[in-house]
Amino acid sequence: MNMYMSMIPDIIKSYSALVILIILWNIYVVYKNKKEGTTLPICHIIGTFIFAFLITGMFYVAGLPDIFNFELSIEKINMDILTNWPSAMGLYIANVIMFMPLGFMLPLLWREYHNPLRVLFFSFGLSMVIEISQLFNHRVTDIDDLITNTLGGLLGYVIYFLFYLIVKPLFKHFKVDWFSDPPGFWLEYENKILIILVYLGNFFLSPLAFRLFFKH
Repeated sequence: MNMYMSMIPDIIKSYSALVILIILWNIYVVYKNKKEGTTLPICHIIGTFIFAFLITGMFYVAGLPDIFNFELSIEKINMDILTNWPSAMGLYIANVIMFMPLGFMLPLLWREYHNPLRVLFFSFGLSMVIEISQLFNHRVTDIDDLITNTLGGLLGYVIYFLFYLIVKPLFKHFKVDWFSDPPGFWLEYENKILIILVYLGNFFLSPLAFRLFFKH
């Protein structure tokens, strides 16, 4: 746990290099959807910044490649399921916890992810992106990570749903009203576009910012 806590300052630095992209994105979405008659709740806009920070942290902890560290290493692939149990219990728990906020934020901000299967598939897909990316950064691509990350996303949804039953009126402030104001393409795929922006930002902008502004 202390290891992950020690990463927070660098995650904040990495996010600070990306925040301009998130600001520009939100300006564009607000402008685009205002023209189409869709109103974005302020809680939703704030939530997208939190979502982007969450994804930044996940990518940083996972150790994705960047423009200065990019080399294929296909020999580091583990396809044996849970063979390190129980010695790797701590790592499995950490993987589950890492994806739980994702499973909570998806249905909180986007109405279509109120369906747990969508959260499950999204968590699996994002974990797959991370595992494939680790092939290019001398990290181990592990099927155990894929399983535990996906489980974490689903558990995050369970926590969301329990809170939803208690404070349902409050959660409505985070969602766009799709029924009276159908969203445009950019809002419909907003979470995926945010992830792409964060991924590209972490690949290009963050490593450059670290070398230019944050080097010790």
